Amino acid sequence: AFLLALLLLNISLFLINFLTIRITKPLLELEKGTQVIARGDLEHRLRIKTGDEIERLAGEFNKMAEKLRGFIRALVDSKSTLEKRVKERTQELEEEKNKTLAIVANLPDGLLVFDEKNNLILMNQKAQELFDVNLDDVKGKSFSQLSNFHGLKPLLNFFDRGIRKISEEDFVLAGNLVFKI
Repeated sequence: AFLLALLLLNISLFLINFLTIRITKPLLELEKGTQVIARGDLEHRLRIKTGDEIERLAGEFNKMAEKLRGFIRALVDSKSTLEKRVKERTQELEEEKNKTLAIVANLPDGLLVFDEKNNLILMNQKAQELFDVNLDDVKGKSFSQLSNFHGLKPLLNFFDRGIRKISEEDFVLAGNLVFKI
């Protein structure tokens, strides 16, 4: 009876050990694989062949990693395409800006451009000559700051407290020098 009990105990210990290894080893392999994939290696695949739920779980995990890899690839492709489109559009806008600046610079009439806060942002060469000012000195200045420049005083007096909407009006600066506003 003692030997039979000892034999049964050994068989039980062997079965427990066998089942523990059979269950634990795939779980440890699953854990290691998930850590590898979590570090960014989306090419790694879990190869667990147990014929049970753990194998199915590993298969689903592999499918998830494959989909994630596809999403990341699509995201990288989209980013690349978007960067290319932004670069092309930026180049187009730069070309248009340069054309517009060239037109403004070569206008035979004086041109002053103010922003929404009534700060001078652009003045072509002809306007600089007419008002006897340098763009670098007046750019970004408000109406009140521009009043310090003698050549601009008559124009600023015309506008009083800022730019207002006027459909069309003639402004005589001096003698035969007439501006259309």
